[in-house]
Amino acid sequence: MCPSLELDPYGDADEYPLFVVPEHKISVQDVFDMCSDYYAGTEFDCSRTLESGPFGNPLSIRNVYRPINMFRCTYVQIANIKGWLPEEARCLVWFGLGASDSTYLTPMFASATEIPEIYGEGKRLEPYTNDSAWWTCSHVQQVSTINYIAAKPYIDAVRDPKMESVYKQTERAQRMAASMCVLGMNEEARDYLTNFAYYAAEDWHEQWINLGNNLESTLMLGNVDMRGPKVSDWWKNLVKTTPLKPLEN
Repeated sequence: MCPSLELDPYGDADEYPLFVVPEHKISVQDVFDMCSDYYAGTEFDCSRTLESGPFGNPLSIRNVYRPINMFRCTYVQIANIKGWLPEEARCLVWFGLGASDSTYLTPMFASATEIPEIYGEGKRLEPYTNDSAWWTCSHVQQVSTINYIAAKPYIDAVRDPKMESVYKQTERAQRMAASMCVLGMNEEARDYLTNFAYYAAEDWHEQWINLGNNLESTLMLGNVDMRGPKVSDWWKNLVKTTPLKPLEN
């Protein structure tokens, strides 16, 4: 967001500013993109390492670099506060579970009086369940690591158009709730936003259940629709030029 700073990627931590002012107005999607970053196209690209495997998996638990988009990320939360709106509508948080590149953002309002049960279900030490938003998002994330190059376009095709629509719908919902507050209908405005966010989250959840199942069948055994995928040339060249190390006892 501040390319003019020309910060040295090999510089010491004390050379980096704690805060910066973006050089252009940023959107929620801009922040989400940053949260999804794994240094693609740079010398630190986590999808172009030996550990990322033949299908460029930046979520590999063995990657030598620590990307922003991290395999063990529990959730992403982006605050989108509009101070000029009535209290019932102003405090919006965009929320997603798991690594950013394979999850979605759903709106949640501080004024909401209820959230879907899917956010109160699912423990990591208990079996997978479709009743848990965390598990369904983690399922998509995990399955994508089978063949990341093939999986990412599937995820983007489902997520990106819907995200664009949800952004617009949420802005309209905020304006509607603000108008209701002007008319003294504050409680009705809270109920309206509660229901809007509730059903938006439930709709995402159902789509992610289907996406996870479709990805698992599509990428079974690392194939794409049961046809063996072509191993990337960059991977084959990397393996050829990487010396073998003896196994440790």
